[in-house]
Amino acid sequence: MVQLILRELTPGQLMTVWRVTADGARMLVRGPEGLYDGYSIPADSLVIEDYEAPLGAPIYYSVLTINADGTGSE
Repeated sequence: MVQLILRELTPGQLMTVWRVTADGARMLVRGPEGLYDGYSIPADSLVIEDYEAPLGAPIYYSVLTINADGTGSE
């Protein structure tokens, strides 16, 4: 299990979280309510536990947040 701690978020924005492997393949991260794909951010900090992260393999995470006006940042 990998634990992500995200801080300085803006509640109400939408968020998508990907796990990225060494070859560049991206997979959406699964949370308790389904995939973190367009997830409404509930607070300014969030802990995500990724139980599907591969063991012993290098990975990183990419997070996209989207404002109410449709603009976003990764």
